[in-house]
Amino acid sequence: VQFTDLNTELTPFQRRYVSSVKRCDELERKIRFFTAEIDKFGLPRSSETTVDEFMAAEAAEQQKTAVHMLETYEAELGEAESQLLELNSYSEKLTQEYNEKVELQEVLIKSQSFFEMD
Repeated sequence: VQFTDLNTELTPFQRRYVSSVKRCDELERKIRFFTAEIDKFGLPRSSETTVDEFMAAEAAEQQKTAVHMLETYEAELGEAESQLLELNSYSEKLTQEYNEKVELQEVLIKSQSFFEMD
């Protein structure tokens, strides 16, 4: 199948649906991030469905337009992403502090045995 471009004077960024495609790309990036985090922590995934099955179930359930669904997903995924990034930041900070405390504890244990020998 071959398509003929009827809008040759437009650059790719001037095309009609570029903003929608960019929004979908951003949603896809967020979903990949969540998938990577799920795999990183070894959490079980819910049953996987195709995109068409998911969209049909959502549309039948709530009778929303595609634009409204896109906005809803953007808001929900954006909020969830920021929460997860914040939790990851706290986790890294706590892990670092824990390791520092363990290090100090080991220093105290070693120094205690040193002073007890005298």
